[in-house]
Amino acid sequence: MIDSCELMLLRHGKSSWETMVSDFDRDVTDKGKQHVEEIGIWLKQHQKVPDYVLCSPAKRAQVTAEIVCQQLGISKDDIKFNHQIYNADVSDIFNVVKTCPPHCRRVLLIGHNPSIEMMIHHLASDQSVNDVDTSEPVRPATLVCFSFNEDWNK
Repeated sequence: MIDSCELMLLRHGKSSWETMVSDFDRDVTDKGKQHVEEIGIWLKQHQKVPDYVLCSPAKRAQVTAEIVCQQLGISKDDIKFNHQIYNADVSDIFNVVKTCPPHCRRVLLIGHNPSIEMMIHHLASDQSVNDVDTSEPVRPATLVCFSFNEDWNK
């Protein structure tokens, strides 16, 4: 029997809109850093430390991952950066998640809209979800957790 798997989807913290910086290189604002630090604290308090962290290589996602992982005692060297997460669609996200080692039961994936929002809507429509309001946009530094009774490669 397979233990349940938990996929935690996190949209990066609020990013800056500097005109001289490419989208890929945008940083997280001070307020955004504070919000993602609070998410890391919440995850630790609720014993939701991930076994595996997947992240877009874009700067704002990297910064978000590093702050959250610092709160959780996870080395930034353990963050797995995957280019497919940047500008991903739902099938790209599924393909990335399928690469998770089978022994990892809780995965944190840090990415961007619209892909995080599309993935949340897709997963919420497949499950009887009462706690996710899919009528609202997924704002920066939003965390949504889903549990599954299947392995990652399914």
